[in-house]
Amino acid sequence: MKKTRLLFILYDRPNYPGGPIINYLRVLPALVNRGYDVHVLVMYHLDCPNARSLQERKVITHNTPFIVDSKQAVKWILKQIEAIQPDVFIPDVSTPGCFAGKWVKAAGIPVINSHRSDDENNWGKALYFSDPGSEFVSSAIFCVSEYLRSQLETRVRNLDLLTAVIPSGVSIPVRYNLQDGSVSVVYVGRLIQRQKRILDITRIFVDLAQRFAEVTFAFIGDGPDKKACEEIVSSSGYAHRFRFTGMLKDDIYKQELSKHNIVVLLSEYEGVPGSLMDSMASGLVPVCSRYPGIEELVLDGETGILVHDRKEAVVAAVSMLVLDPGLRKRISQNARRHIIEKFSLENTLDKWEDLIRFLVEQYREKKSIFVSPNDIELPSMNDVLKEHIMKKPAPFHWLYSHIPMGLKAFLKRLINKDLNISSDNFLDVPFIETNLDKYVMRTSIKRSLDYALPNLHGRLLDAGCGKMPYREYILKNAAVQEYVGLDIENALIYDENIKPDSTWDGRVMPFDDNSFDSSIAIEVLEHCPEPEVFLKEVYRVLKPNSTLFFTVPFLWNLHEVPHDEYRYTPFALERHLRNSGFEDIVIKATGGWHASLAQMLGLWVRRAPMRPVLRKYLSPLIKPIIGWLIKKDAMYSVVFSESQMVTGLYGLAKKNVS
Repeated sequence: MKKTRLLFILYDRPNYPGGPIINYLRVLPALVNRGYDVHVLVMYHLDCPNARSLQERKVITHNTPFIVDSKQAVKWILKQIEAIQPDVFIPDVSTPGCFAGKWVKAAGIPVINSHRSDDENNWGKALYFSDPGSEFVSSAIFCVSEYLRSQLETRVRNLDLLTAVIPSGVSIPVRYNLQDGSVSVVYVGRLIQRQKRILDITRIFVDLAQRFAEVTFAFIGDGPDKKACEEIVSSSGYAHRFRFTGMLKDDIYKQELSKHNIVVLLSEYEGVPGSLMDSMASGLVPVCSRYPGIEELVLDGETGILVHDRKEAVVAAVSMLVLDPGLRKRISQNARRHIIEKFSLENTLDKWEDLIRFLVEQYREKKSIFVSPNDIELPSMNDVLKEHIMKKPAPFHWLYSHIPMGLKAFLKRLINKDLNISSDNFLDVPFIETNLDKYVMRTSIKRSLDYALPNLHGRLLDAGCGKMPYREYILKNAAVQEYVGLDIENALIYDENIKPDSTWDGRVMPFDDNSFDSSIAIEVLEHCPEPEVFLKEVYRVLKPNSTLFFTVPFLWNLHEVPHDEYRYTPFALERHLRNSGFEDIVIKATGGWHASLAQMLGLWVRRAPMRPVLRKYLSPLIKPIIGWLIKKDAMYSVVFSESQMVTGLYGLAKKNVS
């Protein structure tokens, strides 16, 4: 009987720590063992060590140096497909491969796209090749989590391609940590601040080292911020209790994992991280930031501990596990059982086989011999795919590729120096390149909040609270005894990380009349379809002689679409407040002309469609201009008169009822 022939695409290079390649090293040889004829097109930088590893395990590879120009890459892929004649084509993370799928699918060969992570690039590819109106739509797409699939089905109207959930899947080690003896805490994955927040984790580990003299720490993996991590550790005085293992594979990797008790992961976004599955299968207890993909693995209090994205919460969670061996052991057993039952490699292979069999049968009557077209046309650069559509490298890129590695590393550190600083901050916002889009806005809101603090006291209502980023600051710096977060019921649908104390239906807030001493509505009114319904409800629940503090944007991009309703002038905003019963209204501008230009430059360089390399080099050039404009703006007061420009508005309004 003829074997079903599968064709995958992967990218390779030395010391490549990416999740997809680790997954392929497990899944593809296992598919060979299940009777499939597995081929892989490998595009590599410098060398292809993982391709050789696959060859040793009876996977057939077809290798080429990385092709920068998308059209040439698609042509090469199509030529290989003509020679291989697969039954199923899985381009996975390869955008040129997905483009090639148009011609492959026309020959009756099903094409399977992938959606591996909840980030801008993965979403761009997933949305583009799932669009039912596109000539490049794939036959099917696999998502690594149920969350990603549900979001895809929500975001693509009339989605008519087959969707499947196939997590990476991990082999279950026989040897695992029994949670006896001394405690060791580990991080597993890429050593990079962006996404993984590795510098934050390193500082947390140092803090824990100060608290617990017997606990040891380790980092398994490699990445661009490894040296910065080592510097933090070496200057801490606890370096003798830290280890950096570098990249580990196969049995050595599993043996190392089994030496540890607790794994920490605080990613800004994820799919369903394979390193976390590996750790849980080895009996480690995960402490992770809340994120939908992670929440499919970590059931809070049962298979791990989920924390809000704060240092104190992580330290508290790890400390609790260190001090309570019984709790650690119970969660460890639950975590391992959860992986065995739902995320084992065998489960993943079964799901792959189900998808492959279905598509082969569906396309059986359509299949023909594939012949590579003589010429192809690809779409022009577009806002969805961004950097995925690549052209021939400019002379600058050729020159850069020939710079000696030492000098190149120095230039990279110089350009990327700001990337080691976390940009997810609402209060102490660092003036760094990755923050240029939000620096003016967030710092002006912070100044406005400081202005309002003396008026906030007692029981406070945060109306439209979102993730309550100002809660701790207000409790610490104002005379507020109780902080109540309220958000619209729909908010939980489009952002599962929102955890308000109460929700409302947009018509009536679930509180008694005269039950709050003060209220805030920070960047909320622009989202209210009927602002006076919102304001009248805030007015109703406020006690007499209480104050509402508010901010609204004026110069800001569309956001939370389609729930972005208005941009207010000070005159319209005052009218809505008065119509709702408020008096003693004070409205001020968050910034004037110079701040407006600074904000627009920041939004343009960080959010406008452009190639990442252009954004990378423009950001440090524009940063000093933005800094100068901000200083200049502080020299002028804003008067609401003809031709005035503002970035946004803030103010206070009182309920003056005796």
